[in-house]
Amino acid sequence: MLKDQIIYINFYQEISPISCQNLMKLITAAMVDYKPAEIYIIFSSPGGAISSGITLYNFLKSLPVKITMHNTGSVDSIANIIFLAAEQRYAAPNSSFLFHGAKMPVRAETSFSLNEIEELSSSLKIDQDKISGIICKHTKLKKTEVEKLFNRGESKGLDFATNKEIIHEIKEMTIPSGSILLNAF
Repeated sequence: MLKDQIIYINFYQEISPISCQNLMKLITAAMVDYKPAEIYIIFSSPGGAISSGITLYNFLKSLPVKITMHNTGSVDSIANIIFLAAEQRYAAPNSSFLFHGAKMPVRAETSFSLNEIEELSSSLKIDQDKISGIICKHTKLKKTEVEKLFNRGESKGLDFATNKEIIHEIKEMTIPSGSILLNAF
């Protein structure tokens, strides 16, 4: 084992309970097997389940190693807070970030009582507040700016991402020869 070893993990998936469980399992195994100084996640995601994203964010923040994220395509929706869990954040040229408010999927032919609608509304409000708080904590975005992004739903480019410190640098993704590369699937 090399001192200061970096483990590269490729993640290009929707955020779901299964994809997050698999990534957490992969990272846990890499921590045991390789004892890395850094986990470098090659990351692109269309977003997905809010609760899974928040769980993965908290897991990444708890790790006793440096976490680096590199956006290699698009980081959308709840994937933004997972991306922000990293200590160091990069984006490849031609990548982007999509922000929108919290959503909850509803199956066709579903009916709700007034109490259930109020419960769903309060749940969405709490989720959106959690997401907004995480974004504000790790970037230069103010709460009012995040609320505007959520209300409009906007894709943002790299100038915005750099100016608001969503990323620290724009650079091509490169994996040094001989590196350990794991695929999250």
